[in-house]
Amino acid sequence: MDAVAGRHTVSLLLRLERRLEALAEAVFSAWGRDRVHPAEIARRVFRAMDDGAMAGVDEMMLPNAYRVFLHPRDFAPYAAVAGQLAAELESSLGARAAELGGRCPGPLRVALDARDEITPGAVYVEARFCPGDEPQPQSEPPAGETRVYRRRSGAGPTLRLRVQAGPPGTAGREFALDRPALTLGRRPDQDIVLEDPSVSRAHARIEVAGGRPWVVDLGSTNGTLVNGRRAGAEPLPLSPGDRLQVGAVLLELIAEP
Repeated sequence: MDAVAGRHTVSLLLRLERRLEALAEAVFSAWGRDRVHPAEIARRVFRAMDDGAMAGVDEMMLPNAYRVFLHPRDFAPYAAVAGQLAAELESSLGARAAELGGRCPGPLRVALDARDEITPGAVYVEARFCPGDEPQPQSEPPAGETRVYRRRSGAGPTLRLRVQAGPPGTAGREFALDRPALTLGRRPDQDIVLEDPSVSRAHARIEVAGGRPWVVDLGSTNGTLVNGRRAGAEPLPLSPGDRLQVGAVLLELIAEP
């Protein structure tokens, strides 16, 4: 994908998040700080598709059956709208598959379920390949990280974020931007965990498409800056050498051939 396609991908995810929020507002009068936000579910399901991509003989194959697991406390408010949430996710996953130029072995299906084993506040997504009308497996959730098939990175420069200033002992630490979408935040289930009180639990997201990264702020308390310019809900492009400030943590984008 080129940079324009990358922006379309970000816009697709943002539109999905807003539709899920509007749908959930029919049930929730307010979002608690410890409540699983529908946008978190959307991001996790999108990432499961991207990470689950496999190279086929003639085209890319994408998983088509997704199970979203939440702790019973987090699932309870969604129970009344679970079918509608699943339908929204299925529709957007179809658009995402078209963007990736991949094919699913059967119809896209998404199911939401509650499991006591899931940590409160966490979202686990299981992605599977289910040909045709084969019933979706009713398996138990994974004990650790979601089990998916990872796609090999394509050619191009290696992109990393290097900590320039942050909590004691973190200067020089690097994070590879090796997925189409990565989240940054203080919460342990984020892709890039920044353990600083100035960083929100789910602070920002980085999308990588066509070798070009973009950053989106997720409504953080202390904001996200790129070379002093504030990022918002619309994707802001990043270039090698740019300084990304997440709360009080300063990172630099590094690119190597």
